[in-house]
Amino acid sequence: MALLPEMYKKFEEEGCPDWTSLYSSTIDLNDIFLRCSRSYADALKTEVEKFRRAVDFPDIEKIKNRNFEKYEEEVGENVRAVLKQKGIKTLFPSYVLSHVLLAPAFFGENLADLLNKAKNGDRKSILKLVQMDKSLIASEWSSREIRKARMAGELEYFELLSKALRTEAFRPQKRDYRLSCVLVFC
Repeated sequence: MALLPEMYKKFEEEGCPDWTSLYSSTIDLNDIFLRCSRSYADALKTEVEKFRRAVDFPDIEKIKNRNFEKYEEEVGENVRAVLKQKGIKTLFPSYVLSHVLLAPAFFGENLADLLNKAKNGDRKSILKLVQMDKSLIASEWSSREIRKARMAGELEYFELLSKALRTEAFRPQKRDYRLSCVLVFC
């Protein structure tokens, strides 16, 4: 989930803006998708339309594998151009959406529920959210629990927090996370 070097440079140039407020608001992806799609070649637009019309999974996989690899560079260039023009903040909604979509498969709960529990002091939810997005450690609700643990001398919480910071955001364990995604969104 790290930015490419040129995008990271843009992030630094823009003062390392915070995206965490997007977790509690409506995620608007129109800006980046519209700007990118307007600049796609006609051939890619045709392939996207075939993809939309495909009804069964084998057809979708064939279309995706056969056609989209050759457009990968073009899509990447379009995203870079939009980010250069509009700024890195344009990318943040996509970043947050990826967490919204993947959280249920990896943590067994949707992101809204995890956030509500975390804001009410549920430390297990805080640990899951911090594992998912390390920057959430600086949130008001996480900081509050850190202060409480410090004042109570609860070193175990700091060990768990340390583990959450070291663990990959979405690390598949024994469960089938693809199946979990499908079941969550059905």
